[in-house]
Amino acid sequence: MIHALGDAPTARRVLEVAKECGLLEAFAALLNQEAHRKMREYVENKFAITCVLIDFDGTVLDTI
Repeated sequence: MIHALGDAPTARRVLEVAKECGLLEAFAALLNQEAHRKMREYVENKFAITCVLIDFDGTVLDTI
């Protein structure tokens, strides 16, 4: 799953990374609460991060 936080340019960058990773089809609303929980915890622990790319299993793929 990919969940974007931030402004439109940031969301566009997330989309670009998603295309590069072959995850475009995963760019959608929350598909699973566990991945959302992990994303929220990760963002709360990293103040400078505006976006986090998370795979379907909750693995953090990239930060933007």
